[in-house]
Amino acid sequence: MHKNQKDISKIDAISDFLEVYIHAVLYSRKVYPRTLFEDRSAYGIPVKCSRHPELNKYIADVVLAIKAELEKNKPGDVMIRIHDDDGNSIEEFVLEMSAVAGNYEPSHDVELRSALIRLSTLEDAPALRDDSGSCVDATFEVCFRTRDGSAPSLEANAWVPRLDKTGVTDGASPPNEPSRLVPLSSIDSAELKMQAFARLRKDRGI
Repeated sequence: MHKNQKDISKIDAISDFLEVYIHAVLYSRKVYPRTLFEDRSAYGIPVKCSRHPELNKYIADVVLAIKAELEKNKPGDVMIRIHDDDGNSIEEFVLEMSAVAGNYEPSHDVELRSALIRLSTLEDAPALRDDSGSCVDATFEVCFRTRDGSAPSLEANAWVPRLDKTGVTDGASPPNEPSRLVPLSSIDSAELKMQAFARLRKDRGI
C-alpha cells in the first residue's frame, strides 16, 4: 500500500483499497479460518490481512489486472462472490466504479474507512452446511465487468469469461438465494464515483 496518499493517482489509491477490501471480505465472511489472518492497519483503523503467500499473490494479481483496466480508462464493477460447496453464489460484495481519474484526495479516506467499518459490523457469517447438516467449505471468486460492456483485456490470460452451470456467459448474476442489498459506502465527486454494497441472504442480519 502507498504510504503517502497525497501524491498518488485515484487509480493507485482505489487499487490499494481494493486489495485491503478483498482481504477484509474473506476475513469477515469466514471464507478461510480466521487464524490465517494477522493484524494490520489501513485508513487509520485496524484491518485483517491473510498470511498465506499463495492467497496473497492471487489477490495481488487480481488487483493488478483490474488496475490495468482502469488505466485504460475502462472503469467497471468489481464483484467478490462467495460460493457454497456446490458452486452456488450465496453472497456478493460489489464495488461499482463509474469514474476513476485524477489525483487522490485524502478526504476520501473517510468513505473508504467507512466501507471497511461497515463490513466489519455485518453479522458473522454462519457455517455453510449441506443437505445432511454437515459443514462445507466456502470458496470465492473476483469478477470484473466494464461499465461500457466491453470485454476486459485478455493479456497474459488475466481474465476468463465467467460461465454459469449451463456453460453460458454469466455477466453479473446475483446470489442464487433471495437476497437484500446492504449499502456500505459511496463516493461521488467529479473524478471519483464509487459505490460499495453487499448482497446478503435475507436471513442475515446487521
